[in-house]
Amino acid sequence: MASFTNIGYISYKIVFQRGIKMDKRSELALFYLAYQEFSQKINIIQYDINKNQHRILFLTDYLDVPTIKSVLAIMRISKQAFNKLYRNLHERKLIDTRALEEDKRVKVLILTDLGKQVITKINQEQASNLEVLLHKNNNNWQKVLSEMANNYLRDI
Repeated sequence: MASFTNIGYISYKIVFQRGIKMDKRSELALFYLAYQEFSQKINIIQYDINKNQHRILFLTDYLDVPTIKSVLAIMRISKQAFNKLYRNLHERKLIDTRALEEDKRVKVLILTDLGKQVITKINQEQASNLEVLLHKNNNNWQKVLSEMANNYLRDI
């Protein structure tokens, strides 16, 4: 526990007391810290992509009709920021676009075969990490989030 003393803004009950009813502020902190661990646990550098490029690939894979407009709205980034990220992914043959059949003005993102391979590997890695944590914590999400928050803080 001594290793956490330099993180004074983190409440003891958020990180260490499992199974105890938490206030909303503590729940938010727990979720935030667990998300940081989840999003940083995968080594996206090995795929030569950054977090926002990962999000583009993920959303393109996940959404039924991944239009540029819908991805921009979900990610809450500008078209200019998106274009820079997209160009890099496109140049590396991970993603492409095509016109929507119903409205040729609307551009839909599509993963290339290589893009599908990359996002599948990343998704499998994240799913495997979650599976291990869920099994270890008897499918108790609060315990999983607590462990993830602890792991994140330990690695600071």
